[in-house]
Amino acid sequence: MDPIVEDIIRHGILTENHIEDCQHIACAITKRCDCLVTYNMRHMHKVTTVKGVRALSLLLCGVVIDIVKAEALIDIGEENDT
Repeated sequence: MDPIVEDIIRHGILTENHIEDCQHIACAITKRCDCLVTYNMRHMHKVTTVKGVRALSLLLCGVVIDIVKAEALIDIGEENDT
């Protein structure tokens, strides 16, 4: 198992039941992404998960990764309507 995935589970950010999400987070940390986009609001966007990912990414690679809803990145043109 990836060491970062192990860290995510060990620190209680997510459980082994969510191994695919742990792998996505580990990849984002490894690649030093600014944010991780998710549609999964059930557990990926919980405050404890968001804070845990921020802390772990800062500790491991010096970058803060935010977990954001996909809708936050979609421009549906509402601001441009006059």
